[in-house]
Amino acid sequence: MIRACAWRDASTDLMNIRQKVFIEEQGVCAKDEWDPRDKYHQHFLVTYGGYTVACARLLDSGQIGRIAVLKNHRNRGIGGQILQYIFHYATDNGYPEVFLYAQTHAMPFYQRSGYRPFGDVFFQAGMPHQAMRRHLI
Repeated sequence: MIRACAWRDASTDLMNIRQKVFIEEQGVCAKDEWDPRDKYHQHFLVTYGGYTVACARLLDSGQIGRIAVLKNHRNRGIGGQILQYIFHYATDNGYPEVFLYAQTHAMPFYQRSGYRPFGDVFFQAGMPHQAMRRHLI
């Protein structure tokens, strides 16, 4: 089950997933992961088998970010489902497009969901990224 949520209502689950995926697994520096603006963004949580296993967020600008699926729940289609959910959420709420900064190794995953690259590759949190977008209208 996927649901939209506010930071104030789900920060513990959101932080646990992001801590495990980004900081512990990928080695992202904690100061790069924690954003004091999180409380202002729209967040999404995925529950599977009674456990919270994935998350993402959507900024007012249309930027999707912090997409994280716990390691033992990957390759089950959860990432694609959360992208579709956010796509419909953004469409229903009048966003003209959504965009994200994909780690370059994950670009094929996003392309399968309709995202197209734009701009040059850049480094964020020490990893190569590519901006990608999907028009909604």
